[in-house]
Amino acid sequence: MLLAEADYSYNKDAGLPGTIKLGGWYDFGKFADQRFDVNHGLQAITGLDPLEHDGTYGLYGIIDQLVYRIPGEGDGRGISVFVRVIGSPSDRNRIDAYFDTGVVFNGMMQRRPNDVFGIGFAYTGISDNASAFNRDAGLSVIRNHEPLLEISYTAEIVPGWTLQPDFQHIWNPGGNVPDETGTRAIKDATVLGARTTISF
Repeated sequence: MLLAEADYSYNKDAGLPGTIKLGGWYDFGKFADQRFDVNHGLQAITGLDPLEHDGTYGLYGIIDQLVYRIPGEGDGRGISVFVRVIGSPSDRNRIDAYFDTGVVFNGMMQRRPNDVFGIGFAYTGISDNASAFNRDAGLSVIRNHEPLLEISYTAEIVPGWTLQPDFQHIWNPGGNVPDETGTRAIKDATVLGARTTISF
């Protein structure tokens, strides 16, 4: 596998710092087509082995930007935003697109300078070929996408000990897959959790 990335950081010493990253990867392995068979027919109908592709790749971009700095603070406290986008060929990848974005509020309360609040949204796209495979098979539930909303708060209990409650809501879990009946998609999911970290 080959990996490559270029990044550019700006305003590191003053102002509102940010980073832009562009990258990609290439895998030299063999990858099954998500729809067609070895004879270029519809695999869901023929049942033949899938067509194989030589290699696959992905491209991505990342932006991380501080948009507000608390006056007089030089340690990154303030509000930052991020965006990440990833894409890969739909013929040989079940997931061909991913996007997430969010806002992070770092140390916004003077009495709690090490607390962090974040809210983010993510989108995972099932490839057109994988969706078409379901339609070719005559399935009533077609894979398409999985959006996700996440809200978390990291609180410093004492120096070296943090507690992070986390809320997630997932639409179309698994990209819209069928339930045990095979005729309906599984329901949206809500997940509540917490993580604690102790450093010493």
